Amino acid sequence: MKNFNRPFTTLLVSLFATGGMLALVFAQTSKPTFSGKELYGKKCASCHGKQGEGVPKMATMLKTTIRDLRMPNLSADTLAAWKKSILDGKKKMPSFKTKLSAAEIDSALAYTVALAKAGQSEKTSAGSDSTKGAIK
Repeated sequence: MKNFNRPFTTLLVSLFATGGMLALVFAQTSKPTFSGKELYGKKCASCHGKQGEGVPKMATMLKTTIRDLRMPNLSADTLAAWKKSILDGKKKMPSFKTKLSAAEIDSALAYTVALAKAGQSEKTSAGSDSTKGAIK
């Protein structure tokens, strides 16, 4: 009887172990993913503003400058610099490379580009630069 129970016990242990590993995999992959707009709102807007305009109170509190993301000229170099800042951090801005997935970073960056383009349209139609105080 002992010989019969041993393979059965081994099979049960294997099934439970496999099920546990699958549960871990599904738990990790089922993390909620957010749109670029949601990510920007949760991770960026407190300093960079809802529309990319920058938050003067945060600049003062952090004793730094916060870039107005509504830029008149978006170049490939600018986008590369923004992505590097998101990944590695810059001055008081924290790094997000271990906090967000590559897809989430790209999504937040794409939303930031959309804000920049919307800001370009507003500045062009208003005919003025709306840079404020410590925001650069």
